[in-house]
Amino acid sequence: MSLLSVSGLRSGYGRIRILDGVDLDVGQQEFVGILGHNGMGKTTLLRTLMGYLPAQEGKVVLDGTDITRMSTYRRARQRIGFVPQGREIFPDLTAWENLRAGALIGGRTGAEEAQAIERVVETFPRLKPLLDRPGGALSGGEQQLLALARCLCGNPRLILLDEPTEGIQPSIIEEIVDRLSALKAEGGLALILVEQNLDFIRALAERVLIIHRGRITRSVGPEQLNDPELVAEFVGMSG
Repeated sequence: MSLLSVSGLRSGYGRIRILDGVDLDVGQQEFVGILGHNGMGKTTLLRTLMGYLPAQEGKVVLDGTDITRMSTYRRARQRIGFVPQGREIFPDLTAWENLRAGALIGGRTGAEEAQAIERVVETFPRLKPLLDRPGGALSGGEQQLLALARCLCGNPRLILLDEPTEGIQPSIIEEIVDRLSALKAEGGLALILVEQNLDFIRALAERVLIIHRGRITRSVGPEQLNDPELVAEFVGMSG
């Protein structure tokens, strides 16, 4: 059974249409990657799924509930988490306060909030000594870990993850792979991953969707990303 079902989704910026009829399904606990040339609609798709951009046409259904016209806030309460490109942590709040914001967005308060933060911090030991520091004082890689941890504090069942490896060091990329792989093994979480790092997407995705001119045009297995002709034609990057 699909957790997320998207049909005929059209969206964009004002009169500029970027998505032109996206159809996709994501299964319960499935990790799906999305690849494509720049400007083909990858980030626009995630922002539309999260509700930051309105759907001009089409339908978005989450676990049987039509969320097409639902606000971003209500989608978060439906346990959709979003880790945007550029991380967008709160730079003037401490790392702990950033995590608390994630828990509150997910509807957690009081003891439940504290327990959620404590559990997430235990899984990101690099963040433990940084909890009292302002988010803006952290390195780019530490901010990416914080953004992912903040998302997890809301107990999402679906995470939308946009370009998490951009500009961060290999050791933190490995941490993200390890943590997401562990969450995948535990079950209960689905993931849509937009990423340009082919090694990263191969390590996590069960299947990879190719987006071209605002439509999903092909589905491939992660092993097919070793094919340089496919990568050049549909993705425009090297492995």
